[in-house]
Amino acid sequence: MDGKTSFNYFNADGPGTYKVIVEGINAEGELGRQVYRYTVDESQTEAYVAPPMAAGDNLLKQITAPLDSFNKRLPVEKVYLHTDKPYYNIGDTLWFKSYVLNGTDFTPSKLSGLMYVELDNDTSEMVRRISIPIKEGMGWGQIPLSKVIFHEGGYTLRAYTNWLQNFGQDYIFSQRFYLGQTTADAWLVKSSATVKQVGGKDQLQVELKLNKADKITSPVALKKVQIKLYDEWHYIYKEDLQTGIDGSIKFSSALRDTMEGRQIRVQIMSLEQGDDHKILQVPLLINRKQNIDLQFLPEGGNLVAGLKSVVGFKAIGEDGRGTPVAGSIYDGNGNEVVAFAAVHNGMGSLEFTPKAGEVYIARLSQPVDKNFRLPKISPTGTVMHIDNLESSDDLKISLAGVASLEQDSACYLVGTSRGIAYYTGKITPDQTSITVSKSLFPTGVTRFTLFKGKRPLNQRAVFIDHQDQLSIKVTPNKTTYVKRDSVSLEIEVKDKNGIPIQGNFSLAVTDDSQVKPDSLNNNSMATSLLLNSELRGHIESPGYYINRKGKQAWQALDNLLLTQGWTGYQFIDRKDRQPGQSLDKPILTQGVTGYKWPDVFAKTKVVKGAKAVNEIKFKPEKELVITGKVTNVANKPIKDASVLISSQKPAFLTTANVDTNGVYVFKNLPPIDSGSFFIQANDAKGKKIKFGAVSVERLKTLPIPERYKDPILPWYVNTDSAQMNYLKRVVEKADEANVKLTGRVLKEVKIISKKIIKNSMKPLGPGESDEAYDEQDIKESATTSLYDLLVQKIPGLRVLGANNIIFQGLDLTVPVLAFNGMAVDLRIDGGPVSIGVDIANPPKDVTNEKVIITNILPGKDRDEYSPVTNDVVEAMKDIKLPGITGLEIIYSRKYTNRICFKCDPFAVVQLTTAKGMGWYKPKPAGVVSYRPLPVLYPQQFYSPQYNVAPSSVVQPDYRSTLYWEPNITTNQNGKANVSFYTSDIRGAYTIKISGVDVTGGIGDGTFKLNQIKHENP
Repeated sequence: MDGKTSFNYFNADGPGTYKVIVEGINAEGELGRQVYRYTVDESQTEAYVAPPMAAGDNLLKQITAPLDSFNKRLPVEKVYLHTDKPYYNIGDTLWFKSYVLNGTDFTPSKLSGLMYVELDNDTSEMVRRISIPIKEGMGWGQIPLSKVIFHEGGYTLRAYTNWLQNFGQDYIFSQRFYLGQTTADAWLVKSSATVKQVGGKDQLQVELKLNKADKITSPVALKKVQIKLYDEWHYIYKEDLQTGIDGSIKFSSALRDTMEGRQIRVQIMSLEQGDDHKILQVPLLINRKQNIDLQFLPEGGNLVAGLKSVVGFKAIGEDGRGTPVAGSIYDGNGNEVVAFAAVHNGMGSLEFTPKAGEVYIARLSQPVDKNFRLPKISPTGTVMHIDNLESSDDLKISLAGVASLEQDSACYLVGTSRGIAYYTGKITPDQTSITVSKSLFPTGVTRFTLFKGKRPLNQRAVFIDHQDQLSIKVTPNKTTYVKRDSVSLEIEVKDKNGIPIQGNFSLAVTDDSQVKPDSLNNNSMATSLLLNSELRGHIESPGYYINRKGKQAWQALDNLLLTQGWTGYQFIDRKDRQPGQSLDKPILTQGVTGYKWPDVFAKTKVVKGAKAVNEIKFKPEKELVITGKVTNVANKPIKDASVLISSQKPAFLTTANVDTNGVYVFKNLPPIDSGSFFIQANDAKGKKIKFGAVSVERLKTLPIPERYKDPILPWYVNTDSAQMNYLKRVVEKADEANVKLTGRVLKEVKIISKKIIKNSMKPLGPGESDEAYDEQDIKESATTSLYDLLVQKIPGLRVLGANNIIFQGLDLTVPVLAFNGMAVDLRIDGGPVSIGVDIANPPKDVTNEKVIITNILPGKDRDEYSPVTNDVVEAMKDIKLPGITGLEIIYSRKYTNRICFKCDPFAVVQLTTAKGMGWYKPKPAGVVSYRPLPVLYPQQFYSPQYNVAPSSVVQPDYRSTLYWEPNITTNQNGKANVSFYTSDIRGAYTIKISGVDVTGGIGDGTFKLNQIKHENP
């Protein structure tokens, strides 16, 4: 006997230090005791199921071990935001609950303690960003949609942690909506646009019909209006017209091929004196049939000569959405090979066997006659096909071409889900099929990859649905209710086996007559976590695939994974490899989120003697931390410095020493709203350094995707009844609030006073501006830089480049800006805003003259942005707001004519600082002001308590969101209770509830409170 033995056990759920004590006695009566200790950190607590693996297969371990290591080093987080409703109006409050979960098992993440929530406008500019504290993966808060900060238009709500940014844009939660501005005198627009061929050229024909919002049947008749047709920001046509007796307008304009169909819009401006230049923006969403794009994506990666292949396809219209198509595939001799037709949202699949050397063409028959070339045929390679029947418990995987591969290394099949390998198997050369149980994988997207050694050959994504979401039941205390009645709801949550579940949930109750329900559950937790975050790009109506109704939906889901989940690898035979050419060459990784095999297999880099694999760019954050560096005039770190940090509101002061790299760190900071921290670097004697600088590491975020510029239809265009009812209630409530129950009713009073910016150096004098914002307005804007402030207060402001000027004998570089077709003169304390950007020689990058030409004259081609535009934006972001006390904007002719009567239209933006020396103020050494992103703490949702007879309460109750509760915890019986009061509106309510349990079970529920009866008045 060798005196050895072994045993196995499981660690607990949490990280920490573990102790193993071994005690015993041998046959000779000798006692023994030994204590062993080991540590499990947070990155090692991910749930993991070991895949079935052939014993002693070291090459297979060379595939799975790097993936396991990769996931431990970069554990994925996923974020979901449950909002109280799907769209909003200015003046509303956006209430939300955030869930920050481990990407592998959906248990609450312990990595991040801060999460960022932002609203981006339809020019892809961030308008409002906040941070909220996260505890046990949960957090909640609110964003008031104040007219001081927000303007009417399309917005994208985004949520992410700093750590999550390591995994790319597709892991960032996003939800788009239109933010409306409802007024009693609003106009409604019925819009239709068609494109017809006139003289061999495209002609846009537009028909509009205007009605009054307060009286839907009353047309905006015989009104003088000006219409402008825009291609994004460049207008191409204008005309003064008069509406018909029925409120109609008709016009036409030529369309050029270079115009973006999804960015064409009509601006309608009233020319009547009493309408105060009322303006409506109407997106047209043009779809020219000849601009359809069609992509073909072979299953598993490539078309291989002589091997039967399934090919997914997706047709996209000019508006960026899927569009139905039909046609056939033809060979080089014009023979029809196979017909095809889209099943859902422009997606479908076909099957055929390609021939070597053949070139295949897809010819559309519907909706247009247009040809597309299929991908090139590979002479050799492998094909993988997966049959995934919804009713089957198994996946049937077919393999072709494996036997023709060189036998220098073995082939393996690896099945991964959520970044974990749940299945591995060795493939023999003669093996053509394999059956894999779906029970091995969790619900969601699973990817199978065929490897030859460590070289990926094919990859295919499938969806597995065990129907194991949490079962949520909501039971009301009554069947019918009267107005301002008390409603009590019992919530009961069970797992798929009927066992009660303890978990944390959020719940919203909305009025169906004002808020159109999300009937497809496009914004549900399951849709977001299981689908949106697993595929690249935008998914149209994702709820259709998760909440399937009908057999076609499962086939449509598979087509979605064939296309937007597609990954291709170009097969290169060893004998055909060129010198220095890799055998595996990924040609597209469209469907892979979170990791890619080249990243997994990346070799370890040696940095100063320590091993580091692919340096992590975005670090996990537990709390608000301010860090930076102290450097000398040579930009080298000062090692013996200290740093002082202070604030006035709240009163706070502390110091910290720098490390050997000159880096300082401040933690345990007090919460600060709109104020700033003052940071000062001191030398070894405690005196402020006279030379050098102290920097602050600021939040870095991924760029906002361009697709968020795609327009969303405004509420007043082809509007629905829910939005109209909301308008009606807002107007009624406003009218009721102005009614005095006693005393005399006063006549209308018009406020004509103007906001005065103290010490403004604007040439027109005090108060003479179109818009003015004082120091309090700037603080309330919640922005931290000059750039963020300007894009918030001047919607549509664009940075085009830079220009060199001479001012008072100084050579300065200034930004070149445009706003609404006008060049912008940006000034601070009477002088230009100078930025530290190097521009091309000769010293002119973009001039104001170019701005005027490109923005004003119709019929001109759009100019590209300057190469230094991004540098200008960053330079303007470096100009921080502390010290700026005023912002004034001038753009109307009544003001600009007094500055320059003969000039083309222009705008003046004037900044005022406290000391009046902004334009040449030198930067002091060793100090910096830093306004951190405000940490928002949740407020209580207001829900009225009606303890008196309804008839004695005069103030109307027209709530669109009746109740919001972000923190509902079910007990050991899986139950919880909430209560609220009904409003004054008769109709139905929708209840939306989402949440998770401690083991990673997720659940969504939608319920109705119908037949809410109100007594007769």
